[in-house]
Formats: sequence, C-alpha cells, structure tokens
Amino acid sequence: LGSEPGNIDPHISNENETAIVLRQIYDTLVYRDPRQEMIVPGLATQWTISPDNLVYTFSLRKDVKFHDGTPFNAQAVVDNFERIASLNSNAGIAGALLLKYYAGAQVVDDFTISLKLNQPYAPFLDALSQPYLGIASPSSFKQYSSDRYQFHQVGTGPFMFVDYIPGKHITLQRNPDYKWGPSFYLPAQNNSVNVVEFLFMPTAKQRLDSINSNNVDIVTNLLPNDARALTVNPNVRIVPTKIAGQPLQFLMNTSRFPTDNIAFRQALLYSANRNFILDTIFQRFSSIGWAPVTSNMLYYNGQLEGAYAADTGKAQSLLGAIGYLDSDNNKYLDLGGAEADVTIVIQSGDLYPDIARDLTEQWQLIGVKAKVVAVPTLTALKARVATNDYNLVAYSTVGTDPALLNDFFAPDSQFNWSKVSDAQLATLLNQGITQSDSAARLAVYTQLQQQIMDQALILPIGEPTRLDAVEKSIQQVDFDSLGVPLLNNVTMGS
Repeated sequence: LGSEPGNIDPHISNENETAIVLRQIYDTLVYRDPRQEMIVPGLATQWTISPDNLVYTFSLRKDVKFHDGTPFNAQAVVDNFERIASLNSNAGIAGALLLKYYAGAQVVDDFTISLKLNQPYAPFLDALSQPYLGIASPSSFKQYSSDRYQFHQVGTGPFMFVDYIPGKHITLQRNPDYKWGPSFYLPAQNNSVNVVEFLFMPTAKQRLDSINSNNVDIVTNLLPNDARALTVNPNVRIVPTKIAGQPLQFLMNTSRFPTDNIAFRQALLYSANRNFILDTIFQRFSSIGWAPVTSNMLYYNGQLEGAYAADTGKAQSLLGAIGYLDSDNNKYLDLGGAEADVTIVIQSGDLYPDIARDLTEQWQLIGVKAKVVAVPTLTALKARVATNDYNLVAYSTVGTDPALLNDFFAPDSQFNWSKVSDAQLATLLNQGITQSDSAARLAVYTQLQQQIMDQALILPIGEPTRLDAVEKSIQQVDFDSLGVPLLNNVTMGS
C-alpha cells in the first residue's frame, strides 16, 4: 500500500485506500456488479422499497456466519447501523454515506430488516454497496472501544483478519467456510490466494524496489512515471483501473477576484493544455476529464467531450472582451490596474504539484500570473479554504453515483469550495437524489453537468486511473466498481 491508513475500522475510516483492506474482510448487504454496473444481492437476497421511497426492507441470507462463529442475522445488521449512528461525527466515510438520510433500523424477523430514511435518497442502495458499510460482528465491536476495534476486526467476508501491526503490516487469511459471496466472486480454487499481507510503503522508491526484486506480488497506486518505468520489466505487468467519481480537478472560487468573473474562468479552461498534461504527467494512462464526473460514472454527459478544448486565442479574446490588458507592459494582464493574479492551493503529493506547475506555465502565455501554495494534509487544505485566500483549489473524490456532486455544489455542502449559490443548480441537485426513476435522473444529471461546465465552476484535468504493478505469477486480478482489487478472485500460477 502507498500509505498506512489512519484507522482501518470500516465505520470510522476516512481514507479511500482503506477500502482495499475492508473489501476483503467484510460483506455488504448489496453489491454493485462491476461487470454490469447494476446492484446485485449480497448479504441481502432481495429487497423492496416503499411507495414513498422512505423504507427499504431486506430479506437476509440464512447461511452466513461471522468469522468468530457468531450468527449473522437481522439484529446484527441493525446493531451495525446503530453503531454508525452512535459514532456520529466520528463516523468517517460510512457516516458521509449514511447519516444525513438515516432515520433508523428495525428488526422485522430473524432474517428481515427495514431501514428507514428521513427523505428519499435515490443512491441509497449504491451507498449500501460500499465497503465502509460492511457488516461487522456485534460481539466483537461491542467488546472493544471504537479506537481498538480496528485491531480485532470480524466480518463475514472471504478473508479473516489476523493482525494489524502499526508501521509494519496487516495480515488476512482466507475464510475456509466462505460460500455466500456475490455473483461476481469466484469460488475458491487450488491456486487461489490463502494469505494476504499488506505492507506499508510510503515512498515510490520502496514500492519500485519491492516489485523489481520480487519481494511483493502487487504494488498499488503507482505514479504514472513509475508505472511507465516498470513496463520494461518482463516479470511485471501494469494493470490500469479507471476509478469512478470525479476527475482530478480544480474548483474555482467564484467569490474572489479575478475568478469571480465567468469569462475569466472560461479563459483559464481554454488556456489549459490538458493533452500536454496527459502526455507528460499522466503518461497517457488516463484520458482527459471533460465533465464534473468520470466517463464510467452513471449518467455521465458525453456531450461535454471536447468542450473547452485548448484554444489560447479564444482565451485571449475572452479576457480582452472583459477589459483585461497589459497596461504596464510587464507581460501580465490587469483590469483597471488590478493584475490578473491567481492563487492555486493544492495538497502535497500525488500528481497535483506537477499539474499546478504546468498550468502556471500555460497561463503565463495568456498573461495570467499564478502562485501555487502547497499544504501537507486535507485538514490544512480545509483550513486554507476557510480563509477564502485562493482562486483554485485541487480536490476530488471517488464514487459510483453522481449524487456525490451534492457535496461540491449544494449551497451548504462541505466541499462547496467554488462558493457557488445558484437556485437552479440547487434544484437539480435535489432532484437528482430524490428522483427514483432512472430516465428522470439521467435527464437531471445531464443538465446539471452542462450547467456546471457552462459556469466554469471547475477545471477538470484527467480521469483518475489507479496503476497497479502485478508480478507475472498472478494470473487473474479483478476489481470492484471503485477499482478495489477483489483478492478473493486472484489466482496464482506455478
């Protein structure tokens, strides 16, 4: 793994990479089948939804046991949802997926539960498919405090938790009794993996050295340059996996000069040479991001492809039309004496520093001066945003339903860092999460994506692609809809 998770408790974790571990230990009530992109049974065999879309009733499997031997039943499921609710603000991604809409859980009988919502929430089944809402053994999480359960995890999944030694590793062992996986899980074979050890290797050199020396079988989350370097190693193959969610993007602050002007924001989009960035930084493992969501997302608006293609002349015309000129001949534009300076805030690491550097050079060609401010953590990024001292900020998330746009463009949302407050956008965002009809949601999200791009609220760069290096003895690696490897399906050669 590229980093050590801060907390690997499924209901507390705030990190996307933790899903790689959690998916192996836990089952969810439902799954999104990555082959068909549809919701399929998991621990629940079937479900019904009330006419008002507020009550979901699930029939549960009767042949499941937790790794500690305790029975899986309706009460266990209710206890899990009540645990997440009791964690409140300490519930990580699980809380973000559930708590805004959750109104309670009830045992109907030993193998039937009902989950109640306080308002219609169309992506609810999709949320339930995420590994952060995996079902844990109540006998285990009730025995340990919320900060200790991560060292004693018990699920129903294809692998059992063995140990977690901070700073060193997480070890899992195959569950020999596992027979209740979703339809896309393969049955265990003679050459299936029996033991998995996750090692923490935060530096690119560590990861490259480990796979080149055959000390590990899979290295996750390689940087594109490192993945390209490994293509010459005959004992390794690179497995690129497109991640659904948002493209790597910059949110544009509409409340601060000069990005408070829509034409200025559009000029920044037109002057961004994303093909160059994809060639040099992404090493062509990814494709250009054209929309607020990725092309493998539900209801993606493909009509946006090609919009804001690089056009320096168009960018200069837009700036000239709103009065920008180089009044003091210093090669940078100004408006009534106020220079067209922008501040870009990024989190250190990953690809954003290199992307910001290239954008700075590209915008210099149209007379816009950019300053890059790098902060070390997401907490520091949020603190900087709170000061409003930025024009662009780099941040995106993953997910399989476009309802995630609510977190970025609803007026009171936590990541509304473009500072947009638009009544029509707010109406569309609300319709997107309350409409249950797929055709209606498609129409809503098509229009919503168009409006976000028409207003130039974001600068999408490239679609996220996770690059894993796999040792040649591994014959098969499958992935879920979030790009998480399904180690249950991994088979080894001789």
